Amino acid sequence: MTLILLAAAAPAMASDAQSPMAGAFGNTILSISPDGVETRTYVDPDGTYRSVTEGVESAGTWQVVKGQICYQAPAAPPLCALGPKKKVGSKWKIFVTDDRYYSNSIVAGREGK
Repeated sequence: MTLILLAAAAPAMASDAQSPMAGAFGNTILSISPDGVETRTYVDPDGTYRSVTEGVESAGTWQVVKGQICYQAPAAPPLCALGPKKKVGSKWKIFVTDDRYYSNSIVAGREGK
């Protein structure tokens, strides 16, 4: 299962350090599924993103909706996740069940790009 967080929304046009996603710009959001599969996501200030999971690439747009980060890829079901304002070194979990979760972190630089 690839972690691609999606939502039906127009892209955010956040271009300065005031953006709630500023900590991810130029860096890598690393997500590890409950099965150990890694996804690397790269977000840009123009409201676009690119994710890579096991060599498969996905791209689309992102924005902040009701305090959550929402990604929209073509032909994918919408889903939003935890809120913004993360920075390099931030770590968080997204639970799929009570005991299964994705481990997420922001890693400095565009790791694995």
